[in-house]
Amino acid sequence: MDTLNHIKNNFHFFFKNNKLGTIGGIIVILFILIAVFAPYLVTYSPNQIDLTSALKSPSKGHIFGTDNNGRDIYTRVVFGSRISLSIAFISVTLGAIIGVTLGLLAGWFKRSEMIIMRLVDVLLSFPGIIVALTIISILGTDVKNMIIAVTFSQIPQFARLTHGQVLSVKEREFVTSSVTVGADDLWIMQKCILPNILSSIIVQMSILIPSAIMMAASLSFLGLGVRPPTAEWGSMLQDSVKWFRMAPHMMIFPGLALMLVVFGFNTLGDGLRVALDPRMKNR
Repeated sequence: MDTLNHIKNNFHFFFKNNKLGTIGGIIVILFILIAVFAPYLVTYSPNQIDLTSALKSPSKGHIFGTDNNGRDIYTRVVFGSRISLSIAFISVTLGAIIGVTLGLLAGWFKRSEMIIMRLVDVLLSFPGIIVALTIISILGTDVKNMIIAVTFSQIPQFARLTHGQVLSVKEREFVTSSVTVGADDLWIMQKCILPNILSSIIVQMSILIPSAIMMAASLSFLGLGVRPPTAEWGSMLQDSVKWFRMAPHMMIFPGLALMLVVFGFNTLGDGLRVALDPRMKNR
């Protein structure tokens, strides 16, 4: 409970003192609202083809213009936020659950530390996109497999962070006292260790969400992610490449959406790190 109160107090500090982080939070909330209420924000279907309106510049009827198939780009950008944010949130959440569990086990049980952390080191020796590409090439291209691929790229980062945090917290007096009185290992991890590393996990999630969004967009841009005609920012950027000279708006608007949401999460993550880390707050 003390840890939760500490987090609440630091969120108040965050919104009061971190203007850039607050702007990032507003951007993130805005995109989440756009994703949730997407059907109510558009007048066209994201996959509605109208070849007579192909490659039209932004106008009153199509404020972001149309693509090579006459589909409304504004509609596809709005619906694309659903896919991009869903993939990022699900994959980072799953990565956190699995990675934190592995990190807790490795940090608390010495016998499992060698096996788990050597496996984590192997995964961290490769760029995350390489890990994701390998998994996609094995499983195939669809949204479910993309989530699995992005999740695997996130797991080692959470495991490494949690392992280091556990090694630090387990030496504190309240943990050693619990061990001395014979408390169960699972109880100690749940009640003593996890609450004291929760803020670091929250910050790590906020930092890894934009990288997950970029990774999902990169896979789709390479043709290994979301299958057409589903609206997704990476696949929209891929479609825009051959038409860039004739219709630059096809690239500009999904690119701007991607840039804004990544900027929002990055600045939010930086702000949370300052708010939740006492050492950074006192600088």
